[in-house]
Amino acid sequence: KLFNWVLTQRKDMKKGKLRLTAERKELLDELGFCWDVLESAWQANYEKLKAYREQNGHCLVSKGELDDNDRLYNWVLKQREGMKKGKLRLTAERKELLDEIEFCWDVLESARQEHYEKLKAYQEQNGHCL
Repeated sequence: KLFNWVLTQRKDMKKGKLRLTAERKELLDELGFCWDVLESAWQANYEKLKAYREQNGHCLVSKGELDDNDRLYNWVLKQREGMKKGKLRLTAERKELLDEIEFCWDVLESARQEHYEKLKAYQEQNGHCL
């Protein structure tokens, strides 16, 4: 019953139905009621990725690196894959947030660029690329 009631509150809010008065909305807000579960989940994963980046200096979460990072790894993959296929409902705001933390959209291109920079530094230091 509670589950259905919660769903009804969310639907009413989304549809702007009159059953959800401003007073009732305010009471639910005071409880920290989550109006948009998908948005809340996205934000939670984004915060986890931000913390990961602060700790590791990058956003390249590895599978199996840490048990609790497997979900984060899957979320990161979903962001990349969705962007590539154009299927992800990635708003401009979300993309901007990910770009701000230097999210790597193309892992292979990033690796190529990193190796190129290392080779360039080697060539500058040694005068050759042998």
